[in-house]
Amino acid sequence: MELNKTTPGINYQINFNLLSSEECTIIKKLAKKYWYVTRIEKKDYNRSSYSIAFLKPVDYITQNFNLIREVVLIMSPYQSFEARTLDVLDDLNVQLLRLEEICCFVASKDTNIKNVLNNFLKSNTESRVVVPFTYEEIISSQDDEFLINRMRTCFYSRDLFGIQDPLKKELYFFGRRDLIQELANKHKNNENAGIFGLRKTGKTSIIYGVIRTLDRKQSYAQLIDCQTLHLQTWNIALRTIIWKIIAGLNLKQKNFKDNYNQYEDQSKVVMAFEQDLSEILRLSKKDILLIFDEIENITFGTSISETWNTGQSFVRFWQVIRSFCQHNETKQHFSFLIAGTNPQCIEKPTVAGADNPIFEQFAPIYIPPFNFEQAEEMLTRLGGYMGFNFEKQAIAAIVDDFGGHPLLIRQMASYIHRHEKNIRPINIGKYEYQEHKKQFYQEEAGFSRYAVMILKVLEDWYKDEYEMLTLLAKEDIETFKELATTDIFIKHLKSYGIIEKDSTQVGYHFRIEALQNYLSGQFRYHKKLKTDKDKEAEIQERRSGIEKSLRTLVKRQLKSSLGEVVAKEEIIRSIYGPHEIGHKSNIAYSDFFNPQKHKIYLKTLFDTIERRYDIFENLFDVKIDEFKNKAQLLNRYRRVDAHSISISDADFEIFRGIASWFEGILSEE
Repeated sequence: MELNKTTPGINYQINFNLLSSEECTIIKKLAKKYWYVTRIEKKDYNRSSYSIAFLKPVDYITQNFNLIREVVLIMSPYQSFEARTLDVLDDLNVQLLRLEEICCFVASKDTNIKNVLNNFLKSNTESRVVVPFTYEEIISSQDDEFLINRMRTCFYSRDLFGIQDPLKKELYFFGRRDLIQELANKHKNNENAGIFGLRKTGKTSIIYGVIRTLDRKQSYAQLIDCQTLHLQTWNIALRTIIWKIIAGLNLKQKNFKDNYNQYEDQSKVVMAFEQDLSEILRLSKKDILLIFDEIENITFGTSISETWNTGQSFVRFWQVIRSFCQHNETKQHFSFLIAGTNPQCIEKPTVAGADNPIFEQFAPIYIPPFNFEQAEEMLTRLGGYMGFNFEKQAIAAIVDDFGGHPLLIRQMASYIHRHEKNIRPINIGKYEYQEHKKQFYQEEAGFSRYAVMILKVLEDWYKDEYEMLTLLAKEDIETFKELATTDIFIKHLKSYGIIEKDSTQVGYHFRIEALQNYLSGQFRYHKKLKTDKDKEAEIQERRSGIEKSLRTLVKRQLKSSLGEVVAKEEIIRSIYGPHEIGHKSNIAYSDFFNPQKHKIYLKTLFDTIERRYDIFENLFDVKIDEFKNKAQLLNRYRRVDAHSISISDADFEIFRGIASWFEGILSEE
């Protein structure tokens, strides 16, 4: 970590005449131990006047809060604080002045400032870390640690990794800057483009980055959300796009009203669209980029709207847009960028019996995963503000485990933030990370829900590729290698960054190790087992799990249906016989289901269920004879070494089928 070797104090050139007496006291207190005040200025903003101070941190602050550059202090002398006061920072050239972008201090005379800011932050997850205090708090405080403690509260309680919505600002955006520049340059060169990636890889955040970049270059980018566009017919969708651009550029609507109704006549749509778009380009004098997000919603075969799904609307819609791209006679550039998870819109040559207007119009750009340097930048910077020092070995392990997937890395770091109990700042080495990772994998709200989200794309649209992944996870090497010889099956898996080629016997391995672990867990009972020892281990593991779940089910169902007294009699009858009911009725009901105290076996539970099947039938949803057959088969497969011959593959598959049936029923209870 870079240290400034700054000593506290005040720049002798500062003009204290700019400040009130209270503000002078605040500055002197801050400069006493932890800050060097470099300059002060007055800032008039939105009909209000504020005092602005620039504070350079001493090394202690740098080490504890990862603050290296100067921090802005806004002093608001008003009795009522409004969150828009923070906009003063946006009026400063933070990058040019080399100021800390992610945090600031705010002093106010409003005693309710903390509550005001807390309410603001709840709905503004991308806002800076704001450390608030009142004039009175800092002036009257006799504790040098007052501000440090307030900083700890604000910095260490904020989950900067937990943001899941697309990032509209640059503040918490990391990596992919080269990709954003590449996409912006394609537009400036009058080229169309498309970006694709798995769910939550940052597509929409990249789009916002392109919009910001083009805005700085005096171009205009119009974002089109296809999640709602598909609700309209192709011709009305084109009109919607035109009017979105008109509104975004603040053009006078009266210049375009003549063509408004023309879009309802499909024979006049092409002329209306070309006239309107040409006029927009002429009046605005700006290059225009149309960005279609969630393109699957207007793509044939994936849209939920019939005319788009059949491809009829798709073909007509893109014929019009492509035609304008080719015949644009204005001086301004016009192009489009499509973004989504599924690139089939540019992969198939024909749609609904017609040529696909955008077939191979450009090579799809797949969003690359984070490399080590990008992950290190994000984890080090955000983690530093939150009191975590991620060591290089830990960062390397995180990148390997999650294949550089940005959301997964963020969520792993967020999990560490929410579950780390030690006092901060703290080092997160490889060992500490591994301990947290185990829990992240096991928790229901942990990695598994993100794995399902990511794999859903393949499961829905690329079933062959999804099957290949499961084969790799199940270690069915022979079948995987057969399918891998067909390039089309392997293309998307490689492009999405899920697997990569290697020199092993298989030829490929999971790039996202966490997905491999997840799928291996999901399909752990589908692997081909060759030895009796492996088969025995699975049989014992699954029978044990089923027995444990059945104990819980029987215990609950007997008591809820029969009452505790009768339920106790039933379980005593099953374990010891009817003659012992009177002798053991004083024992606690729950104790009978503890295998350490009573001999309650899998067969005992099955006998109980069969005897009182009237209260279990609705749970198992089969007739009693079928249940008995399944129970007998499961109980038949006990220890392999108890038999004189090995269990055959056929018998083992029968066991797996029965075990899966019971596990499926019990998992729902």
